[in-house]
Parts: sequence; structure tokens; C-alpha cells
Amino acid sequence: MTNIFWVDRITILPMKLKLKIVSVFCLALVVLPGFVWLLLTGKIAQAFTPTSTDSIIYDESLSNGWQNWSWNSTVDFNALETPKSGAKAIAATMNSWGGLYLHTDTAIDSTVSEAIIFSLRPTQDGTNFAVLLYDENNQPIGNSMPITTFGEAPTIHMWKSYSIPHPANRKVKGVAIQDISGKNDNKVLIDDFFVKQKPIVIPTPIAVPAKGGTIYTEGLASGWENWSWSSAINFDNATPALTGQKSLAFAPQSPWAGMYLHTNAAVDANLFASLQFSLYASQANQQFALTVIDEYSQMAASPINLEKYGAPVQGAWKTYTVPLSDLGATNKRLRGIILQEVKGQAQPAIYLDDVAFISNATSSPAIVQPSVLATQAPTAMPTPLPVRKFTTLTPGSQLPSGEECTAMVRRSPWEPRPENTQANNTKGIQLTTRIDGANAEGNQKYLARINGDFTGTTDEIIQWGACKWGLDEEIVRAVAAQESWWRQSTLGDYNGKDYESYGLLQVRRTYHEGTHPTSVTSVPFNVDYALGWRRACMDGYFDWIPAESRGDEWGCVGLWFSGQWKNGDQNVPYSGSNWYTGKVKGYLETKPWLHPDFVGSSQ
Repeated sequence: MTNIFWVDRITILPMKLKLKIVSVFCLALVVLPGFVWLLLTGKIAQAFTPTSTDSIIYDESLSNGWQNWSWNSTVDFNALETPKSGAKAIAATMNSWGGLYLHTDTAIDSTVSEAIIFSLRPTQDGTNFAVLLYDENNQPIGNSMPITTFGEAPTIHMWKSYSIPHPANRKVKGVAIQDISGKNDNKVLIDDFFVKQKPIVIPTPIAVPAKGGTIYTEGLASGWENWSWSSAINFDNATPALTGQKSLAFAPQSPWAGMYLHTNAAVDANLFASLQFSLYASQANQQFALTVIDEYSQMAASPINLEKYGAPVQGAWKTYTVPLSDLGATNKRLRGIILQEVKGQAQPAIYLDDVAFISNATSSPAIVQPSVLATQAPTAMPTPLPVRKFTTLTPGSQLPSGEECTAMVRRSPWEPRPENTQANNTKGIQLTTRIDGANAEGNQKYLARINGDFTGTTDEIIQWGACKWGLDEEIVRAVAAQESWWRQSTLGDYNGKDYESYGLLQVRRTYHEGTHPTSVTSVPFNVDYALGWRRACMDGYFDWIPAESRGDEWGCVGLWFSGQWKNGDQNVPYSGSNWYTGKVKGYLETKPWLHPDFVGSSQ
């Protein structure tokens, strides 16, 4: 029997081709598992490109605010050889475990920073590096980590990118890349160095305010005015903006500065439920307090620290919906809102958008409302009046009477100096002697006006005196701060036996005849005489000083202290009027009476 085998389409491959197929198959067996492992561990080289919101550390040059604190290294920030992008890179030549260390004095906060990213290109084979971050005290955060923790091992003449996660709840002031291969002259190129910012969370749209409730959106609403103090206010700020194209930028330039938005057309608080606004902080731990002003230009209640409703968020918008009842506005008419700096220092700008009274608080986004902090402002009202209602009148102006000013004073229960109460409620006497230094014409015109015929709180007396004599009430407040820190019990000018000056504005009995002891027992009289004296100076009734003194309020303020016209060095304490007016101007700028600690404090 014959066995028959059918053979068809037998292909005999050349030996070289067989070897190629086997080689490719074997290579796949080796490479594929490694590729899968890299994919799973996230160590495949990635391309990181900064966006417009990221913060650059190095891009063609070291960014402003960053410094070179490297050790055992020579660093060239203008290296032209093979940059990853652009025309330049950093070339760091490290010796004996040297490192490239870049430092900033402005700490990077974990609330806005997601990661620190850079690209690295070794120029020697067999090198390796470690990464270390430094905190706000310039101390290492944990241990240094091999760069392979964050990506592929460095490869000679190849750019690879690394992303170093920002440690949670920590601030970073520096980042170091250290040679850990122990080589000398180990040159490495670094480029595209930046801080990856966290994405900005877009909040839920805020409630639409009822008619008449808008204060700011794309600009200050009609009828509203800027009455802010010690601040830079920009109503046309472009970036960031929550809605539309603009936001309101508020930069406190000195301690206790305030953003004050005012309207002459009082708003009926009964038509609304809440004050709502969105706030964007440019720095961590920015602190502000909120209050509203009633139709009498008084605070409706003590300011509330915003932290009661959640701290401002650095680099993101946060919407606040504050019940008007919390602000003491129930059944009141409102003429303004104040947002005041309460850290006691100048702060970077914050941004506000969509500021409005809204009729339905429940339609607004939910916000975090933690318990009230122990550091919340005291119950005593820290400021009565940031408003400059009574301002300086020019020489020769018709002055209002004491009775007219009594009717115009903005009454308030606020009293930072309860110990003044008895003297505040003691009226003065009709002065019959003379206004010291004034000529006959000045005494004839103003002597009979000095009587201290008023009672009230310390600030109400300051208002009354400023009104009666046509002077700026804020300057009077500042002079009272310099003279006595608003304490009627203050004694000054000790002559070796006793004191010669007394009270709120330090009326000196040895010069101002007939004022003592009423200048001690009556605050209204103390203020009435001192400000009448200043008005006589401003109106040109002091023949013994230069004629240009007429209308010079600051010159007359300094004259009260030194008795000489614009003498002394403003930088030498107690040297003369120039030093004194500088001190008063400082208080006018910082307004210590606006600070919560002014209640019960000492100078």
C-alpha cells in the first residue's frame, strides 16, 4: 500500500528574515512588560507646558522674586546649548553633592499650588538627582526624594519632565535639585521651571438681586459713591473677574484701611434679606470685617469678621451671603457698606464682584458657615464715622452756630472712653478772658462763641466742635489721638511741680487764661476752646505769625504744639511743629479709632 502526502503552498523563508522575526518577538517580550509597568506607575516621561494661570519660576530668565541660593554649583541662567523651549536654559555645574536651589520670599501656598514642575537634561552618563522642597522658615520639608520618584531616570542628552506634588497644607519657599551621584563638574540643563496652579473652581451663579439692590457689577451702580479710606480702589479691574469683564479691586494701603461704598439715597433694608458678594483673595490669610452704615451715617452693628462665613480663598472666588439681620440692619435704612482690613497691616489687593442686596437668601449658593472664631471683633463698636461730613471751611466763611451743629451731629451710643462720661456730660462756661494769641478783631469775633454748650459721647463732641468751627472732623480726631488718645484725664507739660496741660486737646492753663479748671471738668469746653483758637489762627487773626498762615490748617495744627510757625525737624521727636504735624498726619492716615483695639487701649 502506498502512502500519499499532499503538500501545497509550502513557503521556505530566508534565514535572515527568520532571525528578524524571532528578534522582534523576543524584544516585545522584554519591552512590553516594562512599558506596561511604566504606564501603571506613571513614570513615562510627560510633557508639561505652563498655562497662562501658572506661576513661572524660570523661562528664558529667573522670574522676579526668585533668587539663586545654590551650593557647590556654578549656575548659568543664560545657557544657549539645547534649551527645551525658547532660546535659553539653566546650566548648573554641580560638584561634590552640589545642588541648584531656587528661593522666593513669597511663600507658595498649597491652596493654589498643585505641583512644581521642571524639565531636566543631563550631559553626563550615569548621573542621578534628588529633589527637596523648603518651607516658609527655609527648613526642609521631609527628606529629599530621588528624582525617579517623580518620573523616568534621567538620560544623557535627553529632556525629561518632572512634576513634584505640592505638600498638603504646607507653604513652599524653595526647591532644590541635588546631584546624588557624587560626580564633579556634573553639568545638567534645566528648563520650563514653573508652579502648576490648581484649577479655579467656577461657583454656582449667584442669585439675581431685586430691583434697586445692585451695588457693583461691571462698575459702581448709579447713585453709589466711593468713600473709601487708606486704600487703592479700581472699579475697572480686568483680571480676575467672576462675571462679565470687570471686577472691583480693593488694596488696603495701611492698617485698618477700608472700602466704603456710599449712597445718598438710603436703601430700605426691609426690602432685602442679605448682602451678597463674591470675593477673590490674592494671598492666603487675608482678613476683613464687614459692616453696613445706616441713614444717620452710623454703623448698624459691630463689624463681623468674614471668617464667620468662611475665610477668603486665595486664587479662587468665594460667594458670601450675609443676612442683613446679622449686620444689625433690621428695620433700618442703609447708606453704605464697609469692608475693613483687620490684620492691622497693608494687604495685597482683593477682588469683589456682583455686590448686591438680594431679596431671597435661599436662592443663593450654599456657603460654609463655621462657628464664630474666638478672635472675632469685640462687641464694642470700633468705629463711629469714617465719613468726612464736617470738613474745613475757607477763611471768612459763615460758621454755623453751636445750636445748629447740635442738630447736625450724627448721634451714636459708641463710646471708646467710658471714663470720659462725666466730663462729656458737663457743659462749659462762657469764656470772658481772651483767645490766646488772637488780636482784638479776632477776640471780638470769636471769644463770645466759646462756651462748651453741648453734651454727648467723645466722638459726638469732636463732631460738634469741628462743625462749629468749620474744621475737618477727621483731623480733629487725629489731633485728639496725638494729644491724649481721646482720654480727658490726660495730663501734660510737667513743670517740675505740677502739670500745665489738660484734657482731650491738651489746653495749657499757663497760656490760655480763664480755661482752667473748666478745661479739665468739661470735654465740650476743652474742645470748643482749642478749635476756636485754631479757627482764629486760620482766619488770620494771629499777627505774630506769617501772613501766609491764613487758611493753612496744618500750619495752625502744628502751631498749637510748638508756639512757633513750622519749626523743627519732622524726623526729630518733639523738635517742633513739623514733627508734631507729621505725627498727626500719621494718625489721620492710619485712623487708630477705627481699630477694634482702640476701645480700652493705651497710646
